[in-house]
Amino acid sequence: MAMPHILDDAQIEAAIAAQQTTSHGTGSGTDGSDPPVSDPEWRFVRHLGSAVDPLVDALQNIDGRLMWGIRDIDIMMRGVGDGDLCFVTGRAHSGKTQLVMQAICNNAHGRFILFTPDEMAELVLMKLAAIMRGLNPEQVEQAIKAGDNDMIDTLRAVAVDDFPNLVVIDEGLDFNDMGKAVMECEQYWGAPTQGVFIDYLELIPGDGDHDGVTWKVQELKRFAKSAKRPIVCLHQGKRSDRGTARGMDSMRYGGENEATYVVEVFRKCQDESLDAYEREAEKNTITVGVVKNKRPPSKTGYVDLHIASQTGAIRPLQEGDGYVPPPDDGAGPTTDRASHNAAALAALKEEVSAAQPAPTPIVNRPMF
Repeated sequence: MAMPHILDDAQIEAAIAAQQTTSHGTGSGTDGSDPPVSDPEWRFVRHLGSAVDPLVDALQNIDGRLMWGIRDIDIMMRGVGDGDLCFVTGRAHSGKTQLVMQAICNNAHGRFILFTPDEMAELVLMKLAAIMRGLNPEQVEQAIKAGDNDMIDTLRAVAVDDFPNLVVIDEGLDFNDMGKAVMECEQYWGAPTQGVFIDYLELIPGDGDHDGVTWKVQELKRFAKSAKRPIVCLHQGKRSDRGTARGMDSMRYGGENEATYVVEVFRKCQDESLDAYEREAEKNTITVGVVKNKRPPSKTGYVDLHIASQTGAIRPLQEGDGYVPPPDDGAGPTTDRASHNAAALAALKEEVSAAQPAPTPIVNRPMF
């Protein structure tokens, strides 16, 4: 058997040079010297130090987060940030959509996208107009049918003046088309969106059974991380007793594992265990709970809010709610609602910023 050929030093150096030529080009620069070897492009390697700036920005820049405009909820959550996934869950007709409508109204002029295969854009406009201008939707419909030009002008002013940057997409888009829609909207605005709302998860194209919803949740999580925008998605709750808290596992077919936040919504007036007097006392309340919060200090809790029976507007409870007409909140004429909400939101952001955890260490406080 022939002995293996052993390479000498010159042959080894030549082989190395040939390998470098194959990997990096011709092996020489224009001046005859060896070209610099470029650093490899890493696809999965990401140094942990690259997370410092985004973390600092998330904690310091409250203006870059989507706020609900509801004090107690914003104090707990401190807004929904880029890449965060927030599920709003509850039984049907519990007030989930109305909570989203109120958040949009509290952020009037915000650059928002509302994907709503559940409702047509015309119905969305009706709900927003009811909240912003204190209108009864039934009376609005009757006035328009009667040819009331003042009411028509009011609706047009709400759409054009109050929500110039709101894009409502009432088609059932898959995740690929939703991503394209986000890019198209941002090109239209010339700026990034400040929030994406989806009403609701089960109506995204795909199967509606356990496996189908589980797949949608996982795809939505990937969508949120790739889009790097605040995502708020409505998710139907499990079939259970109405009007009571169900906690973090209240969503049908899950989703709590993928969520950054889970917000639960229910109406105590729908609780059949209450007597008639108790249910009557709760007819104008809606309960909103932060039941999952991954952002330290991970505050959770429930808050009762007032919901107007005529307009659907949601606000903090005030003394006398449910028994006498609520006092004036200082908004003045309804046409000034957008500017009033903007001022209120700015004041709330200052309060939320001031409510950040103290720099001094907190002893014996469980975080998880």
